[in-house]
Amino acid sequence: MATSTSIRLDDELSKWIKEFADFNGTTKTKVISDILREKMEDDKDYLDGIQSIEDSKDEPLISKEEMMKRYL
Repeated sequence: MATSTSIRLDDELSKWIKEFADFNGTTKTKVISDILREKMEDDKDYLDGIQSIEDSKDEPLISKEEMMKRYL
């Protein structure tokens, strides 16, 4: 199910989205949706990374040399 949302874009951004959509044979809606979905995934990845750092803060640090020995 999809929800309709209305947004205001400045003329330059709207023109770029239209040109990008036309060039790629898609719609402005798809371009905007894809960009927002990618941003959402990037933010989730960032928050997962921060959580991983937080979860491992009490673990001992490993030097680059030690990591190289372990994985090469």
